[in-house]
Amino acid sequence: MKLLDQPSTRAPTAAEVAALVLNAAQLVVRLARAEVRRQHPGNLSLTQLRALDYLSADPDASLSAVADYVGLTLPSTSVLIDGLAGRGLVARRAAPGDRRRLRLRLTAAGNAGLRTVLVAARAAVADRLKDLAPRDRALITRAMARISAAAAPTGHAARSHRSHGR
Repeated sequence: MKLLDQPSTRAPTAAEVAALVLNAAQLVVRLARAEVRRQHPGNLSLTQLRALDYLSADPDASLSAVADYVGLTLPSTSVLIDGLAGRGLVARRAAPGDRRRLRLRLTAAGNAGLRTVLVAARAAVADRLKDLAPRDRALITRAMARISAAAAPTGHAARSHRSHGR
């Protein structure tokens, strides 16, 4: 694939763009995961962090909503939430009107832990991007906003500007 700065006679196909996006996403996730493990060894898995991140943006979410977001089955998500609740990071509450349904919410400790990890991950990625020209950072920012909007699950807004560490 050609680099952005090289002129092209044709626009890339959606499949070519998808390949580049997925490759970049994998590299960024590996970088962030390595930094989180370096600073917080044995702390939280990437799936646990995704669940906490979802609950920070969608308080009182159901177990099904969390399962859909993190890509696990309901039983696996239940085990995941049990572990997070056992560590005091997530609270379970009965839904109003239906005590059999649970609503999940981050605790203060869960929110603080998520913020700490996100700050470390963002710092690692920022360190890799610091030498980019301002025009390249602006281009990446616009492209990432569009990718986030296109990739957001149905019914969920893309969360590009979060309060964590900003």
